[in-house]
Amino acid sequence: AACGVYKGKLDTQDRSNYGAYRTASGTSMAADHVSGIIAKIWSVCPLCSDTQVTKCIKSSAKDIGDYPWCYGAGLVQAEDAYQCLKGVCCG
Repeated sequence: AACGVYKGKLDTQDRSNYGAYRTASGTSMAADHVSGIIAKIWSVCPLCSDTQVTKCIKSSAKDIGDYPWCYGAGLVQAEDAYQCLKGVCCG
């Protein structure tokens, strides 16, 4: 698979094609999910810095492939990232 294309169950579907569903995948699809997780974390941990949040999201991500240059840190794990921050800046 090319960088940014994950062939598996994590594809996202949207209705931008006249109400029909289509499959989309890649880093652009992941950005929405990661941004949402960051927003949720900051809603309950407003004192955490962007550096702290980034570090915990990256360190808690699940490895999803043999191509780290394509998949970055891996599949984000929201609960694990929150637990990482819990004792640091989120109390």
